[in-house]
Amino acid sequence: MIGGPAYWIGDIAYHLPGGSTRLTNGSAGVLFYHNTILSETAAAGTANVHWRNNLILGENSAPAIFSVNTFTSYTSSDYNGFRPNPGAAVSFQWNAPKAGVRADYTDPTRRAELDARQFRTLDEYRYATGQDQHSVLVDYDVFVNVPKLDAQDIAFASDRADKSTFNLYWQGADGTGEAQRLTESKNHQYPASWHPSGRFLAFEEQAPQTNGDVMILPMEGDDASGWKPGKATVFLNSPFAEGQPMFSPDGRWLAYYSNETGRFEVYVQSFPGPGGKWQISTGGGVFPTWSRTKRELFYGLNGQIMVAPFAVQGDVFRAEKPRLWSDGRYAMRGISRMFDLNPDGERFALSSASQTPPGVKLDKVVFIFNFFDELRQIAPVKK
Repeated sequence: MIGGPAYWIGDIAYHLPGGSTRLTNGSAGVLFYHNTILSETAAAGTANVHWRNNLILGENSAPAIFSVNTFTSYTSSDYNGFRPNPGAAVSFQWNAPKAGVRADYTDPTRRAELDARQFRTLDEYRYATGQDQHSVLVDYDVFVNVPKLDAQDIAFASDRADKSTFNLYWQGADGTGEAQRLTESKNHQYPASWHPSGRFLAFEEQAPQTNGDVMILPMEGDDASGWKPGKATVFLNSPFAEGQPMFSPDGRWLAYYSNETGRFEVYVQSFPGPGGKWQISTGGGVFPTWSRTKRELFYGLNGQIMVAPFAVQGDVFRAEKPRLWSDGRYAMRGISRMFDLNPDGERFALSSASQTPPGVKLDKVVFIFNFFDELRQIAPVKK
């Protein structure tokens, strides 16, 4: 067994591909990208994906670790590593047009039902589909002895109740237990941050009349008797859009963004209030992020990370002029924050933006063979 995590490979993307191909539909696999190639046509309903040199680890929540839905017959998969769930009746599921059909089903009149096929073993799956002819089974766990997360529970947004409106839920960070619903609202809600006491959850609510609002959900109880959600209250509610509320490490301040000036800027207010309000950014800003080790507040601006040192004098929050933290750029993908600060306050984990200069044609694909031989050299199996 490997005794712990080892540096494996760079340029690993965290997100899963969109379009008509989805790995997560019915799968229970944890996917680590290495060299996946994704190409999509202009039509939203068509795509083809070529999986190469990826590691797919099975979990116990469902049997099929690799489940793909595609509306094209030329999606392919090979040179991957799979660790199936022990004793699972179904390990692979491939949903695609029937063999020999080579067309994108963008026209509703031509759309055909997908041919759903399930397989118990890798050999059965590749014999029937022609996929993964050079892929291998991985018989060791690369995450043995990794400490669990400090967090006991994780809050998340889900539309599982009505399949249309996102409300708040929480579940144990280790995946045990059933998800518990925290809120019931006709508006979309998205969690942002926990108060360090664990007694308040700051979240964003999309109300039609007031755009985005900052809300606070109190949690009542204790670890012994259990926790229950209280009644959510409004922290910020105006005609402008406010969101991404982030508690400071000491719990005294709440950073957020607002477009009250005509563009998004980062602000800080005292918590729980009443108290002052201070604008932190000067030329726009989103995604406020507190340092846990220094009096610094970071935020994003046009794909770059800015930092504003600050001082606290009584009930007054004094921020210095923001400066560029690094010349590096992170990928901007809508409302998703694509960076986070390491607990040491010195390094960021981020999804890097493309460094390709404008006008440069991308017309080459690089394949790496014998990838898992290289992996075993980096992290040899301990006997």
